[in-house]
Amino acid sequence: MSIAVQNGTTYGGNKTLLRCLNAELEIPKCEVIHIAIVCAGHSATRSVVTLIKSVLFYRKNPLHFHFISDDIAQLILSRLFDTWNVPEVNVSFYSTDKVQEDVVWISNKHYSGVFGLMKLTLPKTLPRNLSKGRGFNTGVILLDLQKLRDMGWMELWTKVAQEELQTMVYTSLADQY
Repeated sequence: MSIAVQNGTTYGGNKTLLRCLNAELEIPKCEVIHIAIVCAGHSATRSVVTLIKSVLFYRKNPLHFHFISDDIAQLILSRLFDTWNVPEVNVSFYSTDKVQEDVVWISNKHYSGVFGLMKLTLPKTLPRNLSKGRGFNTGVILLDLQKLRDMGWMELWTKVAQEELQTMVYTSLADQY
């Protein structure tokens, strides 16, 4: 039988407990996971609520949700988070009105309309002190925001989109064309 001593307390033969105690001492401060979601309109918030519930159920870290949303979605989602009052969850909102002009010029036949293209503006929209985050909408993407900002992302994707639209005329797959 093995006996371990941790902070003056003896644990006889319980290796699982000892591993947990050792791990507890080695775990660095919890890293906040940043999640960006484009959500606009009453019907879109229903789907996003399901997504949020799944993320909250499976999370192991503190979360910070960044919503690019219109006024209706912001009202619904802010009320939701206020009433749920989930610990270690923060929420920030960014108006679609502020980034819509960056993508509205792109001819688009995708069902999500201009909102599916707003992920392209995340490096511009999200706070400068945020260097990486995760984004959800028509797909899941990992972004190194600082690298995108350093390479002039807004100008780069705009130039590529303008060139492609000369032959394609419109997009049909949101930002995944």
